[in-house]
Amino acid sequence: MSQWQFPRAGTRISLGTDVPVTDERRSDSRTLSIFRVAKLMTETESLCVVRNISSGGLMTEAYEPLTVEQTVRLQFASEITLTGTVVWQRERMAGIRFDAPVDIFELLRPTAQCRPLRFRDRAPRITVSGQVELRAGSHYHRAQLCDISQGGAKLILPQALRIHEEIVLRAGTLDPLRGNVRWQDGAAIGVAFQSPVPLELLSQWTGVVRRAAAPDKPALPPPDHRS
Repeated sequence: MSQWQFPRAGTRISLGTDVPVTDERRSDSRTLSIFRVAKLMTETESLCVVRNISSGGLMTEAYEPLTVEQTVRLQFASEITLTGTVVWQRERMAGIRFDAPVDIFELLRPTAQCRPLRFRDRAPRITVSGQVELRAGSHYHRAQLCDISQGGAKLILPQALRIHEEIVLRAGTLDPLRGNVRWQDGAAIGVAFQSPVPLELLSQWTGVVRRAAAPDKPALPPPDHRS
């Protein structure tokens, strides 16, 4: 079975229909563009890293618990959504079989709607609703988080802020997220982070915000930090 390896993105294509299981290395490889981060949709939304993909399925590193036979949906940066079923799971890795075979080259084909853009413009966003603390200068506010990605966030804040103003977001005792106001429309503001947020930290952020909004919901186990 022929494979291309993607050392920079950490994702590989398999030209076959089997669900990827291992991350074995091949000697001959070609570097191509591929979507590394995808939105994983179950009862909630989260982000995952696609480590290996074929026309029949993919192997993903997930930051939310998955179980065998669970139905999931995956949305790529191109806004293509695929549905599948978890067929194996080991620690943070999982194999997902697509409901129907996909055309890998069509999935990766650059189009007017799927052309290379800056990281922040392409980062998948996940919906999460809850309160966060926002600091702008010496002023502190309570803001409602609407959605978040590795590159930015949308919040509801009645107070007016200046475009490009630097802000700091906090949730519990987690590392703060620093960014700048990109736009404001009424009470809604868009924030661009000053650097991409690591997926593990983003997962922790969404977990803290969701548990604070629904305190009776059982806490999820912390992510496995082993590489």
